[in-house]
Amino acid sequence: MDVEPRDRVLDIGCGCGTNGIFAWQQAQPDGHITFVDSNVRAITLAEHNARSNGVTAFDVIATSMVEGPREGSFDVALANPPYFAGGTVARRFIERARVMLKPDGRFYMVTKQPAESAALIEETFGAVEAFMNRGYMVLCA
Repeated sequence: MDVEPRDRVLDIGCGCGTNGIFAWQQAQPDGHITFVDSNVRAITLAEHNARSNGVTAFDVIATSMVEGPREGSFDVALANPPYFAGGTVARRFIERARVMLKPDGRFYMVTKQPAESAALIEETFGAVEAFMNRGYMVLCA
């Protein structure tokens, strides 16, 4: 993922916060990470892991609809939707990421189901690139 110092990053479906923490390492010292997940336990783990890894500027938000953060305020959105939910959750993450990003924002999604997700990203963002990394497809817009 391409994260610059000072970027505001949204980690959608953050789980334990791994992707957001990696993004922080590139966005520091003036960047900011917002961790979002519908699972309160995941949000608690993301907060714990962020603090344990020295992340100093972050928010955690428990929401199933990716609501709460200010729309149009993020430079980067990251997503790793659960695979068991089919395309429903992936679609929500993609559509909400588009709304949350600034006009020139960047979107990255990790998936093992690239065909369906790539079509959704192209439909929403207008273009998509794909890269294989350690057995996972990373889709970028």
